[in-house]
Amino acid sequence: MMLRKRSCISSVTDKDCSFVAGLFFSLVLIYQVVTWLRSRMRVGDYDKKHVLVTGCDTGFGCLLVKRLDVLGFRVFAACLTSQGAEKLQAASSSRVTTLVLDVTDEKSISAARDFVAASLPEGQGLWGVVNNARHRRSCRFPANHKMSGANRLSRHSGATVSDDVYRWIAVCLPRKLASCKFSSIVTSIYLVYVYIFQDCIFVAQLFLALVLIYQLVTWLRSRLRVGDYDKKHVLVTGCGNGFGYLVAKRLDVLGFRVFAACRTSQAAEKLQEESSSRVTTLVLDVTDEKSISAARDFVAARLPEGQGLWGVVNNAAIAGPNAPSEWVSRDGYQTCLAVNLFGLIDVTRTFLPLVRRARGRVVNISSVSGRIAVGPSPYCVSKYGVEAFSDCLRREVYRQGVQVCIIETGLFKTNINKQDISFKSFKMSYDATPADIRQHYPDWTVEAFSKMITRASAIISPKLHLVVDAYVLALTSRFPPTRQLVGSDVRLFYRLLWNLPTPLTDWILVKLLESAAH
Repeated sequence: MMLRKRSCISSVTDKDCSFVAGLFFSLVLIYQVVTWLRSRMRVGDYDKKHVLVTGCDTGFGCLLVKRLDVLGFRVFAACLTSQGAEKLQAASSSRVTTLVLDVTDEKSISAARDFVAASLPEGQGLWGVVNNARHRRSCRFPANHKMSGANRLSRHSGATVSDDVYRWIAVCLPRKLASCKFSSIVTSIYLVYVYIFQDCIFVAQLFLALVLIYQLVTWLRSRLRVGDYDKKHVLVTGCGNGFGYLVAKRLDVLGFRVFAACRTSQAAEKLQEESSSRVTTLVLDVTDEKSISAARDFVAARLPEGQGLWGVVNNAAIAGPNAPSEWVSRDGYQTCLAVNLFGLIDVTRTFLPLVRRARGRVVNISSVSGRIAVGPSPYCVSKYGVEAFSDCLRREVYRQGVQVCIIETGLFKTNINKQDISFKSFKMSYDATPADIRQHYPDWTVEAFSKMITRASAIISPKLHLVVDAYVLALTSRFPPTRQLVGSDVRLFYRLLWNLPTPLTDWILVKLLESAAH
């Protein structure tokens, strides 16, 4: 009797699993077909649409202009040199208008905007702006480095630029796909689907088992500690308040030798009074190369002979301007990037030889905004840059015994997320933006923003110790996690969002913004 019951239960379970798996693959197939069909829908009237393309001297820009010319678009082809513009004009039809544009020069961008505006038919705008201009050579950012030409061009053009611009205005299927019949593609997908369906239960069980084993092994490895904390020296930036202040005090309790860098001498003196002799405070401005060099000399002079830094914790960060991208000035972007990105890069480069000597690790503070763009544009740009720099550095020092860790935080109650600071930043951008531009952003009024930050403050986590724990784990684990997601909002909500299809993610975030503003 028991055997029969177990057999019935097993049969029901197998049928349910088969149904769920079949439903899942059916939905995936339907989604892919619908997405493919939607992407094949064309806008039409190419001859009435004007497109600006940068970087048209050679390469992709030159080829794209010629393709758009053949399709019938009206094209403004921006070249860096007059020779390139003349050569392209000679090889194109009258639908192409060339101009000289240096995307690193604001005057050149403004002149190009005026030229294009004067050439457009009355009442019409640009159908697309293709930011193709780029330069691959590695270069060092000078102290007066400003935002990229691509960002400036997007702001000056007044057009909305997305990742789908090229897809809409220049579609060319690969030859192999074009030569296939749609029926044969569907048949192939169906055969693969049937084959996978037969073994889907076993594959799902194997997959879940492997994920569980991987998570268990990773967790066990991260619990192994390095020991001898009293012989390890760590530099922490941004210790005046917030996470940096708490991390310095936690490391002091654990026995580490800490160099706590503060922005002001008052903050350094206060922290020194509240800490033991294991903590040495110093004043450091991460936006000033001379201050960074002086800090390196200060730290190197106080390290025991032959020893290096066990860790560099790049914690210093600011929120930057809190407003739509079009409202933010060049200086607004530069101010945020100078601290969050360029300062982090300069501190890492300067102290890396000392970290290499101790075979230590670099711990960089990022954010959920470095994985999915939620929040002000300058802050998101800086955090995406931190993610990219950290990934590059980790692979470059892979064989040098140096480890690079990233802390990706959600929303926590620190000075960055204070209501009064956020509102003041928004009000400054609001007042500095012309009314004819503000009218296009009905959800970004003073009253609406006040409601948004009030509602956001109600859900911001006060559990700052979670971030401090992540920093400590990165410094004390023998096998520290490469990335740590900190905060329930990141782990349960935003992590799901950045894995969803982009159109669905955009719709969800826009709806959340609209509902918060009303």
